[in-house]
Amino acid sequence: EEAIDRFREMTKMDPAGFGPWARSYAALSYALMNRNDEAVAECEAALGASPDNPLVMAACGGLFGRTGHRPKAQALLDRLKTTPSPRPVDPYKIAFVCDGLGDSDGAIEWLDRAVSERWPTSAYLGIEHWSDRLKSDPRFKVLVRRMNYPGKAP
Repeated sequence: EEAIDRFREMTKMDPAGFGPWARSYAALSYALMNRNDEAVAECEAALGASPDNPLVMAACGGLFGRTGHRPKAQALLDRLKTTPSPRPVDPYKIAFVCDGLGDSDGAIEWLDRAVSERWPTSAYLGIEHWSDRLKSDPRFKVLVRRMNYPGKAP
């Protein structure tokens, strides 16, 4: 609840800049508390304010997939894969949406690419809120080991 309050403060301070990012992370926080209607509403607002932001698209795409809004998730995934931008879209973000849609093969493929290409977001692999299905996949465990985190792999 405290995290959501902080994200709301960020949204008020900078509605057009950090606001959409903060709303998408508030949505993920709501989802972790099983408050899916509020999560979806936050994502809708974030996407309304920043429809082409890859971070917002990925966070909301993953959330939509997890909450049963598969067509919305798939549409965001398709856009992430095909939308031209000045920089390529982070494969880690695409993996997050694949996981939300229940596509472990796609998620592993994109995570492998993120790790192989040394995208900075790969550092979060061992702590991100991936689905239990994906975390139990032996290929996921191999990727975590490749990251060479201190301690044991999940």
